[in-house]
Amino acid sequence: MGVEWHTSKLLIAARSAGVRFDRTLTLGRQNFFVDPPALSDLFQQIDGRLPEGFDAAMARADGFADEFFKLLGATDLVTVDASAYEGAAVVHDMNTPVAPSFHEQYDVVLDGGTLEHVFNFPVSIRNCMEMVKVGGTVFIATPTNGFVGHGFYQFSPELFYRVFSSDNGFAVRKMVAVEMFPRSQWYEVADPAAVGARVELVPSEHRILLLVQAQRTEKRPIFSKVPQQSDYVSTWTKQASGNGPQREPKPRPQPAQSVTNGARAARGGMIRSVIRRVAPGVEMWIRSRNDARVQRRLGLHVQPQVFRPVDR
Repeated sequence: MGVEWHTSKLLIAARSAGVRFDRTLTLGRQNFFVDPPALSDLFQQIDGRLPEGFDAAMARADGFADEFFKLLGATDLVTVDASAYEGAAVVHDMNTPVAPSFHEQYDVVLDGGTLEHVFNFPVSIRNCMEMVKVGGTVFIATPTNGFVGHGFYQFSPELFYRVFSSDNGFAVRKMVAVEMFPRSQWYEVADPAAVGARVELVPSEHRILLLVQAQRTEKRPIFSKVPQQSDYVSTWTKQASGNGPQREPKPRPQPAQSVTNGARAARGGMIRSVIRRVAPGVEMWIRSRNDARVQRRLGLHVQPQVFRPVDR
Protein backbone atom coordinates (compact mmCIF):
# COMPACT_ATOMS: atom_id res chain seq x y z
CA MET A 1 0.00 0.00 0.00
CA GLY A 2 1.43 3.34 -0.90
CA VAL A 3 1.18 6.68 -2.64
CA GLU A 4 3.36 6.87 -5.75
CA TRP A 5 3.87 9.63 -8.31
CA HIS A 6 0.59 9.26 -10.21
CA THR A 7 -1.57 9.00 -7.08
CA SER A 8 0.19 12.08 -5.70
CA LYS A 9 -0.61 13.95 -8.90
CA LEU A 10 -4.28 12.90 -8.70
CA LEU A 11 -4.59 14.06 -5.08
CA ILE A 12 -2.79 17.39 -5.59
CA ALA A 13 -4.94 18.14 -8.66
CA ALA A 14 -8.09 17.31 -6.69
CA ARG A 15 -7.10 19.62 -3.83
CA SER A 16 -6.30 22.36 -6.36
CA ALA A 17 -9.82 21.88 -7.80
CA GLY A 18 -11.44 22.32 -4.38
CA VAL A 19 -11.55 18.85 -2.79
CA ARG A 20 -11.13 19.13 0.99
CA PHE A 21 -8.91 16.70 2.89
CA ASP A 22 -9.69 17.93 6.45
CA ARG A 23 -10.80 14.52 7.73
CA THR A 24 -9.01 11.84 5.72
CA LEU A 25 -9.22 8.08 6.18
CA THR A 26 -6.85 5.68 4.42
CA LEU A 27 -7.09 1.91 4.04
CA GLY A 28 -3.78 0.85 5.52
CA ARG A 29 -1.04 3.24 6.49
CA GLN A 30 0.29 4.54 3.21
CA ASN A 31 3.95 4.33 2.31
CA PHE A 32 5.22 7.29 0.28
CA PHE A 33 7.25 6.67 -2.88
CA VAL A 34 7.84 10.22 -4.16
CA ASP A 35 11.08 12.01 -3.33
CA PRO A 36 10.97 15.70 -2.26
CA PRO A 37 12.25 17.14 -5.59
CA ALA A 38 9.64 15.21 -7.59
CA LEU A 39 6.88 16.20 -5.14
CA SER A 40 8.02 19.82 -5.31
CA ASP A 41 7.78 19.68 -9.11
CA LEU A 42 4.22 18.32 -8.89
CA PHE A 43 3.04 21.08 -6.55
CA GLN A 44 4.71 23.73 -8.73
CA GLN A 45 3.24 22.25 -11.91
CA ILE A 46 -0.32 22.02 -10.56
CA ASP A 47 -0.57 24.83 -8.00
CA GLY A 48 2.19 27.11 -9.22
CA ARG A 49 3.71 27.17 -5.73
CA LEU A 50 4.68 24.99 -2.80
CA PRO A 51 2.28 24.58 0.12
CA GLU A 52 3.23 26.31 3.34
CA GLY A 53 5.57 24.21 5.47
CA PHE A 54 6.72 22.00 2.58
CA ASP A 55 10.41 21.86 3.59
CA ALA A 56 9.62 21.17 7.24
CA ALA A 57 7.16 18.42 6.27
CA MET A 58 9.75 16.74 4.06
CA ALA A 59 12.29 16.91 6.89
CA ARG A 60 9.82 15.10 9.19
CA ALA A 61 8.84 12.46 6.60
CA ASP A 62 9.57 8.90 7.74
CA GLY A 63 8.69 6.86 4.66
CA PHE A 64 4.95 7.10 5.24
CA ALA A 65 2.55 9.52 3.53
CA ASP A 66 1.28 11.23 6.71
CA GLU A 67 3.17 14.49 6.06
CA PHE A 68 1.97 14.55 2.46
CA PHE A 69 -1.66 14.35 3.58
CA LYS A 70 -1.06 17.21 6.00
CA LEU A 71 0.28 19.29 3.10
CA LEU A 72 -3.00 18.53 1.31
CA GLY A 73 -4.89 19.96 4.29
CA ALA A 74 -5.59 16.92 6.46
CA THR A 75 -5.99 17.91 10.10
CA ASP A 76 -7.39 14.52 11.15
CA LEU A 77 -5.74 11.50 9.52
CA VAL A 78 -7.12 8.05 10.37
CA THR A 79 -5.74 4.72 9.18
CA VAL A 80 -7.82 1.51 9.08
CA ASP A 81 -6.08 -1.84 8.74
CA ALA A 82 -6.66 -5.49 9.59
CA SER A 83 -3.56 -5.40 11.80
CA ALA A 84 -1.81 -2.83 13.96
CA TYR A 85 1.65 -3.79 12.67
CA GLU A 86 2.12 -0.45 10.84
CA GLY A 87 0.49 1.64 13.52
CA ALA A 88 -3.09 1.78 12.22
CA ALA A 89 -5.38 3.91 14.40
CA VAL A 90 -8.31 1.56 13.80
CA VAL A 91 -7.92 -2.21 13.54
CA HIS A 92 -10.73 -3.58 11.41
CA ASP A 93 -11.00 -6.34 8.80
CA MET A 94 -12.53 -4.73 5.70
CA ASN A 95 -14.14 -8.07 4.82
CA THR A 96 -16.75 -7.14 7.43
CA PRO A 97 -18.97 -4.03 7.66
CA VAL A 98 -17.66 -1.05 9.62
CA ALA A 99 -19.67 0.18 12.60
CA PRO A 100 -22.35 2.80 11.88
CA SER A 101 -20.33 5.27 13.99
CA PHE A 102 -17.91 5.49 11.03
CA HIS A 103 -20.60 6.36 8.49
CA GLU A 104 -20.39 9.80 6.85
CA GLN A 105 -17.44 10.87 8.98
CA TYR A 106 -14.72 11.66 6.41
CA ASP A 107 -14.11 14.21 3.68
CA VAL A 108 -11.78 11.79 1.89
CA VAL A 109 -11.49 8.00 1.91
CA LEU A 110 -8.42 6.69 0.10
CA ASP A 111 -7.56 3.20 -1.09
CA GLY A 112 -3.95 3.23 -2.22
CA GLY A 113 -3.70 -0.50 -2.87
CA THR A 114 -5.83 -2.44 -0.39
CA LEU A 115 -9.09 -3.44 -2.04
CA GLU A 116 -7.47 -5.91 -4.44
CA HIS A 117 -6.22 -7.84 -1.38
CA VAL A 118 -9.61 -8.04 0.37
CA PHE A 119 -11.62 -11.13 -0.55
CA ASN A 120 -15.06 -9.69 0.16
CA PHE A 121 -14.89 -6.78 -2.27
CA PRO A 122 -18.60 -5.78 -2.18
CA VAL A 123 -18.39 -5.31 1.59
CA SER A 124 -15.06 -3.48 1.52
CA ILE A 125 -16.06 -1.02 -1.23
CA ARG A 126 -19.37 -0.40 0.50
CA ASN A 127 -17.45 0.43 3.68
CA CYS A 128 -15.51 3.08 1.75
CA MET A 129 -18.72 4.52 0.34
CA GLU A 130 -20.49 4.56 3.70
CA MET A 131 -17.62 6.29 5.52
CA VAL A 132 -17.37 9.31 3.22
CA LYS A 133 -19.56 12.37 3.82
CA VAL A 134 -22.05 13.67 1.27
CA GLY A 135 -19.92 16.01 -0.84
CA GLY A 136 -16.78 14.04 0.07
CA THR A 137 -14.56 12.01 -2.22
CA VAL A 138 -13.39 8.41 -2.53
CA PHE A 139 -10.00 7.98 -4.20
CA ILE A 140 -8.82 4.60 -5.47
CA ALA A 141 -5.48 3.62 -7.00
CA THR A 142 -5.76 -0.01 -8.04
CA PRO A 143 -4.36 -2.59 -10.48
CA THR A 144 -6.22 -2.93 -13.76
CA ASN A 145 -3.78 -4.82 -16.00
CA GLY A 146 -0.50 -6.69 -15.63
CA PHE A 147 -0.80 -7.36 -11.88
CA VAL A 148 -1.85 -11.03 -11.93
CA GLY A 149 -0.68 -12.59 -8.67
CA HIS A 150 -0.32 -9.23 -6.91
CA GLY A 151 -3.60 -9.65 -5.02
CA PHE A 152 -6.90 -11.47 -5.28
CA TYR A 153 -8.19 -9.22 -8.07
CA GLN A 154 -7.51 -6.88 -10.95
CA PHE A 155 -10.38 -4.43 -11.50
CA SER A 156 -12.02 -3.12 -14.66
CA PRO A 157 -13.12 0.49 -15.21
CA GLU A 158 -16.69 -0.76 -15.76
CA LEU A 159 -16.82 -2.05 -12.19
CA PHE A 160 -16.18 1.37 -10.68
CA TYR A 161 -18.49 3.17 -13.11
CA ARG A 162 -21.32 0.86 -12.01
CA VAL A 163 -20.39 1.01 -8.29
CA PHE A 164 -20.01 4.81 -8.14
CA SER A 165 -23.32 5.45 -9.89
CA SER A 166 -26.27 7.71 -9.17
CA ASP A 167 -28.17 4.63 -7.95
CA ASN A 168 -25.78 4.61 -5.00
CA GLY A 169 -25.56 8.39 -4.58
CA PHE A 170 -22.17 8.81 -6.29
CA ALA A 171 -20.68 10.27 -9.44
CA VAL A 172 -17.33 9.47 -11.05
CA ARG A 173 -15.37 12.71 -11.37
CA LYS A 174 -12.23 11.18 -12.86
CA MET A 175 -11.20 7.77 -14.19
CA VAL A 176 -7.65 7.48 -15.47
CA ALA A 177 -5.57 4.55 -16.76
CA VAL A 178 -1.83 5.02 -16.64
CA GLU A 179 1.27 2.93 -17.25
CA MET A 180 3.25 2.43 -14.08
CA PHE A 181 6.26 4.68 -14.46
CA PRO A 182 6.62 8.36 -13.43
CA ARG A 183 5.38 11.02 -15.86
CA SER A 184 3.76 8.51 -18.21
CA GLN A 185 0.77 9.66 -20.24
CA TRP A 186 -2.63 9.75 -18.54
CA TYR A 187 -5.64 8.31 -20.40
CA GLU A 188 -9.15 9.27 -19.38
CA VAL A 189 -11.30 6.13 -19.49
CA ALA A 190 -14.75 6.31 -21.07
CA ASP A 191 -17.80 4.82 -19.40
CA PRO A 192 -18.81 1.68 -21.33
CA ALA A 193 -22.46 2.65 -20.85
CA ALA A 194 -21.80 5.98 -22.59
CA VAL A 195 -19.91 4.56 -25.57
CA GLY A 196 -22.18 1.53 -25.89
CA ALA A 197 -19.34 -0.98 -25.93
CA ARG A 198 -17.02 -2.83 -23.60
CA VAL A 199 -13.85 -0.95 -22.70
CA GLU A 200 -11.19 -3.65 -23.00
CA LEU A 201 -7.45 -3.48 -22.56
CA VAL A 202 -4.76 -6.03 -23.33
CA PRO A 203 -1.44 -6.36 -21.46
CA SER A 204 1.20 -3.81 -22.41
CA GLU A 205 4.92 -3.55 -21.81
CA HIS A 206 4.16 -1.85 -18.48
CA ARG A 207 1.70 -2.63 -15.71
CA ILE A 208 -1.35 -0.37 -15.78
CA LEU A 209 -2.83 1.42 -12.81
CA LEU A 210 -6.41 2.67 -12.59
CA LEU A 211 -7.00 5.96 -10.74
CA VAL A 212 -10.56 6.70 -9.64
CA GLN A 213 -12.00 9.87 -8.10
CA ALA A 214 -15.68 9.61 -7.13
CA GLN A 215 -17.83 12.07 -5.20
CA ARG A 216 -20.72 11.23 -2.93
CA THR A 217 -23.47 13.50 -4.21
CA GLU A 218 -26.34 12.41 -1.98
CA LYS A 219 -27.20 9.89 0.70
CA ARG A 220 -28.86 6.86 -0.90
CA PRO A 221 -29.04 3.18 0.10
CA ILE A 222 -25.89 1.59 -1.26
CA PHE A 223 -26.32 -1.51 -3.43
CA SER A 224 -30.08 -1.69 -2.90
CA LYS A 225 -29.93 -2.22 -6.65
CA VAL A 226 -27.21 -4.71 -7.59
CA PRO A 227 -24.75 -3.30 -10.16
CA GLN A 228 -24.94 -4.99 -13.55
CA GLN A 229 -22.59 -4.79 -16.53
CA SER A 230 -23.88 -2.11 -18.89
CA ASP A 231 -23.92 -4.05 -22.16
CA TYR A 232 -26.07 -6.76 -20.62
CA VAL A 233 -28.44 -4.16 -19.18
CA SER A 234 -28.75 -2.63 -22.65
CA THR A 235 -29.55 -6.02 -24.17
CA TRP A 236 -32.10 -6.88 -21.50
CA THR A 237 -33.78 -3.47 -21.87
CA LYS A 238 -34.12 -3.88 -25.64
CA GLN A 239 -35.62 -7.32 -25.20
CA ALA A 240 -38.10 -6.11 -22.59
CA SER A 241 -39.19 -3.24 -24.85
CA GLY A 242 -39.62 -5.51 -27.84
CA ASN A 243 -36.74 -3.89 -29.74
CA GLY A 244 -34.46 -6.85 -29.42
CA PRO A 245 -34.57 -10.58 -30.12
CA GLN A 246 -37.13 -12.38 -27.95
CA ARG A 247 -35.98 -15.92 -28.70
CA GLU A 248 -33.21 -17.76 -30.40
CA PRO A 249 -33.46 -17.00 -34.13
CA LYS A 250 -34.13 -19.92 -36.41
CA PRO A 251 -31.14 -20.85 -38.53
CA ARG A 252 -31.38 -19.54 -42.04
CA PRO A 253 -31.46 -22.16 -44.79
CA GLN A 254 -28.08 -22.30 -46.46
CA PRO A 255 -27.95 -22.03 -50.24
CA ALA A 256 -26.74 -25.13 -52.01
CA GLN A 257 -23.03 -24.97 -52.70
CA SER A 258 -21.82 -25.18 -56.23
CA VAL A 259 -19.62 -28.09 -57.12
CA THR A 260 -16.64 -25.72 -57.32
CA ASN A 261 -17.25 -24.13 -53.90
CA GLY A 262 -17.95 -27.50 -52.35
CA ALA A 263 -14.71 -28.87 -53.71
CA ARG A 264 -12.75 -25.90 -52.34
CA ALA A 265 -14.30 -26.30 -48.91
CA ALA A 266 -13.51 -30.01 -48.94
CA ARG A 267 -9.89 -29.33 -49.92
CA GLY A 268 -9.58 -26.70 -47.16
CA GLY A 269 -10.93 -29.11 -44.58
CA MET A 270 -8.56 -31.83 -45.81
CA ILE A 271 -5.56 -29.47 -45.55
CA ARG A 272 -6.50 -28.42 -42.00
CA SER A 273 -6.92 -32.07 -41.05
CA VAL A 274 -3.46 -32.93 -42.40
CA ILE A 275 -1.89 -29.97 -40.57
CA ARG A 276 -3.45 -31.08 -37.30
CA ARG A 277 -1.99 -34.57 -37.68
CA VAL A 278 1.44 -33.70 -39.08
CA ALA A 279 2.19 -30.36 -37.40
CA PRO A 280 -0.41 -29.70 -34.69
CA GLY A 281 1.37 -26.56 -33.48
CA VAL A 282 1.04 -24.76 -36.81
CA GLU A 283 -2.71 -24.22 -36.53
CA MET A 284 -2.32 -22.83 -33.01
CA TRP A 285 0.50 -20.57 -34.25
CA ILE A 286 -1.74 -19.17 -37.00
CA ARG A 287 -4.54 -18.58 -34.48
CA SER A 288 -2.18 -16.88 -32.04
CA ARG A 289 -0.96 -14.52 -34.77
CA ASN A 290 -4.56 -13.61 -35.57
CA ASP A 291 -5.23 -13.07 -31.85
CA ALA A 292 -2.16 -10.83 -31.61
CA ARG A 293 -3.48 -8.66 -34.46
CA VAL A 294 -6.73 -8.19 -32.54
CA GLN A 295 -4.92 -7.45 -29.29
CA ARG A 296 -2.81 -4.71 -30.86
CA ARG A 297 -6.09 -2.87 -31.46
CA LEU A 298 -6.93 -3.00 -27.73
CA GLY A 299 -4.00 -1.09 -26.25
CA LEU A 300 -4.08 2.24 -24.43
CA HIS A 301 -2.39 4.08 -27.28
CA VAL A 302 -4.65 2.90 -30.10
CA GLN A 303 -8.15 3.29 -28.66
CA PRO A 304 -8.69 7.07 -28.55
CA GLN A 305 -12.45 6.55 -28.54
CA VAL A 306 -12.27 5.03 -25.01
CA PHE A 307 -8.79 6.01 -23.73
CA ARG A 308 -8.38 9.74 -24.32
CA PRO A 309 -4.95 11.29 -23.59
CA VAL A 310 -5.20 14.02 -20.94
CA ASP A 311 -2.76 16.16 -18.93
CA ARG A 312 -4.56 15.86 -15.59
